[in-house]
Amino acid sequence: NVVYFQLNIKKHIESKPEWKYLKFALDNGQLSDDVFSPIAVVPPYFYMTANTVDEWLDTNESFIKIAKEEFPEKQIYAQLVISKDILVSSQREKIAAKYKNVSADCILLWIDGLEEAAAGSEFLDGYIKLINELAENKKVINLYGGYLSVLLTKEGKLSGVCHGLEYGESRGVVPVGGGIPMSKYYFYPLHQRIRFTDFLKIITQQQMSQSDFKSKVCDCDVCADGNISKYGTTHPVKYKRGGQVITLNYPTPEAKDYSLKHYLNSKKREFSEVNSKDRATLLSDLENAFNEYKKVLGLDEVIYLSVWKKLIEGENEPEGGV
Repeated sequence: NVVYFQLNIKKHIESKPEWKYLKFALDNGQLSDDVFSPIAVVPPYFYMTANTVDEWLDTNESFIKIAKEEFPEKQIYAQLVISKDILVSSQREKIAAKYKNVSADCILLWIDGLEEAAAGSEFLDGYIKLINELAENKKVINLYGGYLSVLLTKEGKLSGVCHGLEYGESRGVVPVGGGIPMSKYYFYPLHQRIRFTDFLKIITQQQMSQSDFKSKVCDCDVCADGNISKYGTTHPVKYKRGGQVITLNYPTPEAKDYSLKHYLNSKKREFSEVNSKDRATLLSDLENAFNEYKKVLGLDEVIYLSVWKKLIEGENEPEGGV
C-alpha cells in the first residue's frame, strides 16, 4: 500500500490544485506528464534505537524484499532511520551487515538529530564507519547532512547529501517546535549558519574591507554589494506573556530572502569546491578557518572544524596508522 501510494500520487496531487508549489510549476509550464512518476520507491520502515534493533531489523529487511518482489521494474530505495546511540554501539555492525546485502538499489540514511558541528567525535567516527560499511555494496545518500557529509562525497563513500532550504542539515525523528526566528548568515569559512550578531563581531574585529570580505568570506551575487546589514534587518512584534507585553525583533521577509539566496549559493559553492579541490587543500581550508576564527568566537564555537579534519585524515591513513 505504501508503494502503491507513491506510484499513484498523481491522483492525489491533481485533486489539490491549490497546492502553491504545484500551482507555481503548472503556471510556469515546468511540469511534464512523467513528473509524477518517482525515480524510486521507498518501502515502509521502522525507526531503530540500540535497544530496538533486534525487534525491527528483520522486519525492515522483509519490507524491502517484498517491495523488490512486487515491483521488480522499480528502483527500490531503502530508508534506514536510526538513533545516534547506534553509532557508538555494537549494533552498528549488525545493521550494516544486514543493509549492505538487502535487495535495495540505494540506502537513504537518516540519523536522528545528528548535528555534524555539535556531535562528539565518537558519534561522527561511528557515522563515518557506518557509511564505509554500507558503501561496500550500496549507494548511500544522507537525507540530512552538512559540510562533513559533503566532504565525504569526495571520499567516494556518500553518493549524495540532502537538506532543506536554509535548514534540515539535521532532523529529529520526533518533530519539535520551531522556536523564535533569528537572523542568521551562512558563514562560508565555518560552513555553518551563525547569528547575525556573531557575523558582525567577526567583520568588526577583523576590520574587513569589502575586498577582504569578497576574498575571505563570500562574493556571491547577493553579497556583491557589500551591504551586510541587509541580513540583519528586523521588525518588532509584540506579544502578551505572563500578563506583560513584550517585544521581539523578527527578521524581515527581505532579510530572510537574502539569507536564503546566499545559503543556496554557498551550498552550490561547497559541492563545486569539494569536486574541484584536492583533499589536502580542503583539509587545509578547515585548519586555517579553525585557527583564524577561534580567536574571534572562541574554541568551543569552532572546534568541530578540527574534529572534521582529523576524522577525514583518519579515513585515509593506512592500517595501523597513528
